[in-house]
Amino acid sequence: KLDPVLGFFSDYPFAIFIVVVSISFILAKVATSILTSLIAQLTSRTKIHWDDQINRLLPQPVFWTLFLLGLLMAVIPLKLSVTSDSITQSLVATILIILWSSFFLRMIVIVLRAISINGKQQSLIRPQTKPLFQNLAYIFVFIIDRKSTRLNSSHTDISYAVFCLKKKKKNT
Repeated sequence: KLDPVLGFFSDYPFAIFIVVVSISFILAKVATSILTSLIAQLTSRTKIHWDDQINRLLPQPVFWTLFLLGLLMAVIPLKLSVTSDSITQSLVATILIILWSSFFLRMIVIVLRAISINGKQQSLIRPQTKPLFQNLAYIFVFIIDRKSTRLNSSHTDISYAVFCLKKKKKNT
């Protein structure tokens, strides 16, 4: 029963791309909404408030992760060149690394603030030492971010693509 529809779309890969991107957007919105609602129900049962703050930060990276994964799937029918496909994957990976790094940095600030406010005089993390731990956490996230970016980058593919573009400009 779906053969005529699938036959139509197989002739138009860009139409498949648009449909998959649209479905990815809708599914990402729905999944993010369901996930944050479930987490909100769980965190509403606790006596602490910083988990609610973290839950308010969570929808953005979750939505973009799901949507960008759908975008990667949508690109498949376009049958891009190996270089373009590699650049697309690297770009999506870099965006996701930046999004999740930003989320973790904000989460660290919230957790350290909560610990320092509730900390006792003998506590390791208190208002006076919070900046030290915050900077250590930033350095840790930065190092992890740099390592993941390096692992996911395709500098040779990007350099090759730039070389091809420059060569094409010179020829025209």
